[in-house]
Amino acid sequence: MDRGVHHGLPLITSRRSAPSPCLVVAAARAARTDKLDAALVEFEPFPFDGQAATRFGTLIALTLGAKRHRLDLMTAAIASARGLRYTRATRRTSVHQLRERHSSR
Repeated sequence: MDRGVHHGLPLITSRRSAPSPCLVVAAARAARTDKLDAALVEFEPFPFDGQAATRFGTLIALTLGAKRHRLDLMTAAIASARGLRYTRATRRTSVHQLRERHSSR
């Protein structure tokens, strides 16, 4: 039998088991939070202000039939209100690739 500790209490199991799904989810959330924290330190986010909100309403009206994510539209509205080109990055697009694209303009 394996002995361990769970929330400060002894834990006895008959065999070694995989990590709890809760621990896996918590680890994934912590990794995402670390990435977000790093991005916030490196980049200053644009606010979702009145001009962006107006543009967001226009974008919603134009894309009601298309199945777009609202967060994509909010980001696009902020970029459009500031005259910036909007490119939706995929998981394969690194911060460095985005920075290279931006600096080459």
